[in-house]
Amino acid sequence: MRIEGNRPMGDIGDVEGPKPRATQNKLPVAKTKSDEVRISSAAKEMAAADTARQQKVEALKRSVESGTYRVEPEKVADGIIRSMLRKQESGE
Repeated sequence: MRIEGNRPMGDIGDVEGPKPRATQNKLPVAKTKSDEVRISSAAKEMAAADTARQQKVEALKRSVESGTYRVEPEKVADGIIRSMLRKQESGE
C-alpha cells in the first residue's frame, strides 16, 4: 500500500473529552458501614487459657527432651483414682 501526500479529511469538528453530567441526575452517595468484630469475655478467657496451656505443653516438651522430666508416681495414682471415682459416680 502506498500513501501519497496529505489529503484533507474534511471538517470532523473539535475533539473534546467527555462532557460532565448534569448534577441534578446524581443520586446521593450512601454511607458505607464498616465491619466490626467483638470478642466476648468468655472467648478472651478461652484464648488466654489456650495460650497458658500451650506454654505449659512447650515447657513439658523441653523437659522431656532434655531428660529432666520426672514422673511422680503418687500424682499419677491419685489422678487415676479420682478419674475412676468420677466415672463411678456418673454411672459410666
